[in-house]
Amino acid sequence: MKKRLLYISPGFWVALIFLGIALVKVTPLVMSVAMGGLFLTALAAPNALRRIPYLALEPSAGIFVLFFILVLASGLYSHDLTTWLERLRIKLPFLLLPLAFFVLPKSTERQVNLTLYFIWALMIAGSIISVGIYLADREAITEGITRGKTMPTPFNHIRFSLMAVFAAVSGYQLFRSGFVIKYHWEKWLLLGGTLFLVAFIHIWAIRSGLLALYLCLAAIIVYEIWRTRKFALLGSLLLLLPLVPLVAYYTVPTFTNKVNYMVYDLERFKEGDTAAYSDARRLRSIVVSWQAGKAEKWLGVGYGDIQSTMGAYYQAHYPELAQENGLDPHNQFLYVFVGLGFLGLAVFVWAVFYPLWLAWRWRNILFICFNLIAITSLIPEYPLENQVGTAFYLTTLFFLYFAYKPALDKGKGHLSE
Repeated sequence: MKKRLLYISPGFWVALIFLGIALVKVTPLVMSVAMGGLFLTALAAPNALRRIPYLALEPSAGIFVLFFILVLASGLYSHDLTTWLERLRIKLPFLLLPLAFFVLPKSTERQVNLTLYFIWALMIAGSIISVGIYLADREAITEGITRGKTMPTPFNHIRFSLMAVFAAVSGYQLFRSGFVIKYHWEKWLLLGGTLFLVAFIHIWAIRSGLLALYLCLAAIIVYEIWRTRKFALLGSLLLLLPLVPLVAYYTVPTFTNKVNYMVYDLERFKEGDTAAYSDARRLRSIVVSWQAGKAEKWLGVGYGDIQSTMGAYYQAHYPELAQENGLDPHNQFLYVFVGLGFLGLAVFVWAVFYPLWLAWRWRNILFICFNLIAITSLIPEYPLENQVGTAFYLTTLFFLYFAYKPALDKGKGHLSE
């Protein structure tokens, strides 16, 4: 059994985790099996237990373990230990995933490409399903966006849009590298599917996905300018990029309705309207979390007391606000600040931005884009406080990090060439 596990690529488990995320509304079993298989494979790796202490020499991985330790330690001053234990359970991947990928054998270039190919195909399939649902009731869904509703997606719409952006970047990477499984025509299938994803990210009009897409497009153009030295042509594309959302606003009804509703929502927030508007509730939670967090600004209130602290502040300063409209911090950085103070926030910011710096240092455009996507996801919500968001972020991060990391962490990784 142990020898058989050693022949299973880490990319296989990553692909299975992505499939589990896609099927999470149907059954959580797939993702659980994939996580379990990944950890068992890590335990079967040669000298796995002996290598664990050396994780401290991997700052990009070890810093996530330190963050887990801070959440663990916050139980000493959290009053609600039941909530703290639940938060700690969700944070277990911060400890286990860095350890697992650290001891697993390095993925080969083909294994990485096959995993990316699977993710690309999975998101194409999910996108086609989403488009089919939309076309079956287009008018009602388009009109619903004017009231704050979203396009139907197989799972959480924000997570879906961000994963679609990652799949589009993966398609670009595979097309540029000329990778195919068997047939030459697959490269044109990759190109067409990737353009399909880019187009329909605009139709879904999910703002996190759109922001991540434009950041990635800008990064890719800059990367191609650096790689090819085609300053005039690609520089022109970079200058024209801001026109894309303008064209989408006048040509894509769902995009138009989303922008109009956002403007309306923000106007209501400025006027102090306490109704259940989507953006207004998020913005209010950001203001409240900053004010509430400043009371215990160095160590935070403890990860078990975030909800109760927010609730007390809402009750004291917004007594007229309905309880269901008093949201937890809708920003991952502020969520950490309230729970762990500036100390925890400093560790978390290091953990999040250090891989982006490494990606730039290695000149690895796929890893750069993934980190841009991940950081984008942390701004409008707190995805690392649920299993799906944590699985997507940490699994992809460490899979790419250990696959692309150069032997001496100098220059470019061999897979980024």
